Amino acid sequence: MNARTLRVGLASAALLGLSAVTLTGLASSALFTDSKSTSAAAITSGNVALTVGGTASTALAVSAMAPGDTKYAVVSVANSGSLALRYSGVATWSAAGTLPNTATLSMRTIASSGATCDGTLSWGTGDVVTNAKAASTSATSVTLFGSSTAGAQTGDRNAAAAATDNFCVRLALPSSADNTVAGQTSNLTLSFDAEQTANNP
Repeated sequence: MNARTLRVGLASAALLGLSAVTLTGLASSALFTDSKSTSAAAITSGNVALTVGGTASTALAVSAMAPGDTKYAVVSVANSGSLALRYSGVATWSAAGTLPNTATLSMRTIASSGATCDGTLSWGTGDVVTNAKAASTSATSVTLFGSSTAGAQTGDRNAAAAATDNFCVRLALPSSADNTVAGQTSNLTLSFDAEQTANNP
């Protein structure tokens, strides 16, 4: 092979290589494309919230309760969240002793926060709870209804969003209370625990 033949061969090889690159480039760039998106969707999570009102903190406060005395108070429990919920209720005494183990709590629903809440109601019939008290002189909590355990429990109350339950609460010191109850002091708090009902059987 002479020099001229070699040069022609190399030039031909170079052209073939360039042609291959050009064709590959044309093949890879000859694509039609498009892209579209949906309109933005607003996602807002719901919430569970209770609002408690009424007169319990004042109407049930008493400085010299005697055997046979009874006090009444209105308690309103509102679902102020966006999700339907279920809730339970418990009363808590700040100090254990004979007073929490003797004084009784009863609750019944009433039509509104301004409805009658006194001894003229049919107590004992249709109550949410009747004469509940601490189980012993060492206990401080009193179950009013339901349970804070997750999931539907016996006695839980259901409330749709924006719904309100109104209760009349009766605190009584039975006439049978003896001297072991005298001079006792304990603060009483009513508490309510709620959870969503959606996807929570």
